[in-house]
Amino acid sequence: MRESRESGPVVDYQLNLLSADERVQRRLEFECRDDAHAVSVVAEHASQQAMELWQGERLVRRFEAQD
Repeated sequence: MRESRESGPVVDYQLNLLSADERVQRRLEFECRDDAHAVSVVAEHASQQAMELWQGERLVRRFEAQD
């Protein structure tokens, strides 16, 4: 965890966008205050493909593909 001058402590997250065969097609990196904030940011951008939210080596949450 690091300090951001504007918003206090921040944590690095990765969002993996998965293909139909569960391979990572794209990886996005971003910062959030905590897990709850990161989950809410990702949930706002539901996708037609499955996604996994990671913080380091820890899986935070998996999001299933939206029809």
